[in-house]
Amino acid sequence: MQKHEIHLLALSHVYLVPRLKHRCTKALAEQLTIENVVDMLQLARLCDTPDLYLKCMKFLRSNFRKVEKTEGWKFLQRHDSMLELEILQFMDEAESVTEEEEEETQVGAELIFTAKRRDRFAWSTYVPKDVQASDHTTRNLAKRSCHVANLINAEASSF
Repeated sequence: MQKHEIHLLALSHVYLVPRLKHRCTKALAEQLTIENVVDMLQLARLCDTPDLYLKCMKFLRSNFRKVEKTEGWKFLQRHDSMLELEILQFMDEAESVTEEEEEETQVGAELIFTAKRRDRFAWSTYVPKDVQASDHTTRNLAKRSCHVANLINAEASSF
């Protein structure tokens, strides 16, 4: 499972397998690096994993000077200004929060994340399908994950 957490997380999200999703989320949170934190944050948003999302945000906050020099951050600035704004707002709000309030912040972040997910659902209900086509990234990721899962099964059966 060690090399395939990203694909398994996408599959567990698409096929609603909460235990697998939780295990993948924990494993990915332990593998955060300066180079991959932006990608993991985007994945956390796509797959609705508030724990991974919050860990990525905290990691970004504590390593921002290094992260802003990475290709992932530069790509984010060019292609997802809303996420960039969320990150900067989180960092700004986090500076004013004491350690005692940190637990309350975590609960608040999960509530905000849930509200954003609800808003995204409302958006998909009222927005025409051709506009929703930009959501194809999640579907493509799920298809690639299925392909990887088939390869893993083929390798396992060859032994």
